[in-house]
Amino acid sequence: MKALRFHRGFTLMELLVVIGIIAILVSISFFSYSTAQKSSRDQRRKEDLSFLQHAFEQYYTDNVSAYSATCDPGTVYLPSGAPDDPKTGDPYSMVCTTSTYCICAGLESAVGNASTDCSGVEGNYFCVYNTQ
Repeated sequence: MKALRFHRGFTLMELLVVIGIIAILVSISFFSYSTAQKSSRDQRRKEDLSFLQHAFEQYYTDNVSAYSATCDPGTVYLPSGAPDDPKTGDPYSMVCTTSTYCICAGLESAVGNASTDCSGVEGNYFCVYNTQ
């Protein structure tokens, strides 16, 4: 009978240590996953703006050296329409005239190339401008 007495299970301290280690691992995993999602959305925004810049430059070349003043180069240059922000679904900030354009997206974690967007709002923005 005495031999069975020593096989009772884990102590409270051992269980608390294991639970603490699991909690630390879960919090590190959650933080890493959240950071990866933000970085991925920022990269998507930069690619979208590069795509829009290419469409506007094609429009400029094909339309007697003028940009679309309505910020809509049309379905010829954007067959699936203008892309939207991957998190909010809102359109990107655009300011257009027949001689210039500015398209900006607010970034979540990465450092952009502008401290203000096209309308002068402060923040961390990535913007593309006319190249002609």
